[in-house]
Amino acid sequence: LKYELKKAYVDQPKAGQISLSKPDNGVLQQFVWDISELKLSPLDELTFWIEVTDNDGYNGRKTTKSQLVTLTVPSLVNYFESLDKKEDEVETDLDSVSETFEQMTEAYEEFEESLKNNPEPTFENKRQLEETAKRQEEVREKLDELNKKFDEIKKELDENSLLSDETRQTYEELQKLMEEIDDPALKEALEKLRENIDQLNPEQLRQAMEDVKFNEQDYQKRLERTIELFKKLKLMSDLEKLAKSFDDQARQEKEMAESPPSVEETENKRKEDLEQLDKLENAIDELSKNSSENNEKPISEFQESSKDEINENVRKQIEEWLEEQSEESKSGGDNSESDNENSNNQNQQQQQPNLQEPFENLAQKARSLMNSIGQQQMQINIAGLQYVLNSLLVLSTEQEDLVYLTQTTEDRSLAYIELARDQRNVEQILSFVSDSLFELSKDVPQFSNEINEKTDELERQLERSLKQMAERSQRNSRVASRQAFGGINEIAFMIANLLEQLQDQQNSGQGGSGSSGSPSMQQMIEQMGKMKGDQQQINQQIQQMINDMQGERLSQDQMGRL
Repeated sequence: LKYELKKAYVDQPKAGQISLSKPDNGVLQQFVWDISELKLSPLDELTFWIEVTDNDGYNGRKTTKSQLVTLTVPSLVNYFESLDKKEDEVETDLDSVSETFEQMTEAYEEFEESLKNNPEPTFENKRQLEETAKRQEEVREKLDELNKKFDEIKKELDENSLLSDETRQTYEELQKLMEEIDDPALKEALEKLRENIDQLNPEQLRQAMEDVKFNEQDYQKRLERTIELFKKLKLMSDLEKLAKSFDDQARQEKEMAESPPSVEETENKRKEDLEQLDKLENAIDELSKNSSENNEKPISEFQESSKDEINENVRKQIEEWLEEQSEESKSGGDNSESDNENSNNQNQQQQQPNLQEPFENLAQKARSLMNSIGQQQMQINIAGLQYVLNSLLVLSTEQEDLVYLTQTTEDRSLAYIELARDQRNVEQILSFVSDSLFELSKDVPQFSNEINEKTDELERQLERSLKQMAERSQRNSRVASRQAFGGINEIAFMIANLLEQLQDQQNSGQGGSGSSGSPSMQQMIEQMGKMKGDQQQINQQIQQMINDMQGERLSQDQMGRL
């Protein structure tokens, strides 16, 4: 096995060979060649072939060689450009899934509307349900294809290790969310309604339709959330790709300075550099597609300053150098070709523009923006979760009072009218909290879909509790209000854990240990459960936990609630 490795813009290739064992006659054999030791870089060319010599001692040994195979390592700019196209396909497919889901929703709304006018199911109702099921199946098939494409992108990133561990981890979390979009609950609820529509009484039909609607809304939330998270991931990924691309351009400049190539090679390199700059500027412009209101200004400033740096400190120097080479070539017509070549090679080192530093500056700018956006978003997310947790603690107190009052209020008492008003207030506040949680979930990949699902279920529990209080049923009100109370506490606990996770991540990102030795929520609760009587010590430990988690002091009542 013989090979030649031609490093990018270096005149002399590196040759090498590897002895292979004698193959068996008539048997196809494989040889695994580990080329990692060659340390290939973008734009390197590796050419290899097989040479075989026979053992003809009579007529003399004869040698033949196979066809030459050349592998060219693409530049990072070109590679990331091809990766961007794959990611754009995923984004387009997500929009297509969303559009098909809207068509499914419209078909189901037609079914609901027709039943309002005529409660008895008709052939037209069944046709509408069939259309809904058809659209739902289309959504499922598109999601299957989408997940395959995204899995290929993720595997490619893992194999090449070109992006940071943090970015690859975000890809992994997003992949899990994409797989969770197609929850079978919606399909099962829809099939149950289709199969039994003729046998259901009005109350059963209402309940079956309510189940479909609930699962449909949950499905839509997961889809909408995944689309928004993908856009945010794409923005951070694109910034990191830009930084890596600028780093690679700086590496090429360093290699050229250490081993200057010929004038011809340099001219080809500079012409290709201009093409690469066009692609980099286009990638910078594309950042606006996935910007948001929070980061629109810094992205716009980065776009303007980076393009100015490219044009003033890079493109301009390249174009001036190429123009000088062209003029020197024209003015040297009276000299021999070899004299011109020698003269150009001697002066090339001094004439070459120094582009390593501008590319390094551009890479640093991209990384600074990426870190700034990430830190700002983390602060917003933590502040939002703090607000939600505080609100849930207040709601927990109010709901616990309602649980106690329903236990002590007599059946059919007029006091339930006032309790219903209070329950209505809790329900309205929870609705605002639910909206806030959903918006936060669009920014936090670690945010479990289960939190949104449990919040939706809690809204249904509060609605049932309100209904039972309005009917002044002591037994049913007690059960329903207690279920809602448990739901509020469960969500508060999940939010507290998520908040702790994000703050650990934030501390780690700022150079902290990430854990600081503080106990987890579960450990803290277990410790408090074992304590007896020393309320002051308990309060101090809770306060310390809140300070660690939230960075600010809650009220005494809120501490006790948590």
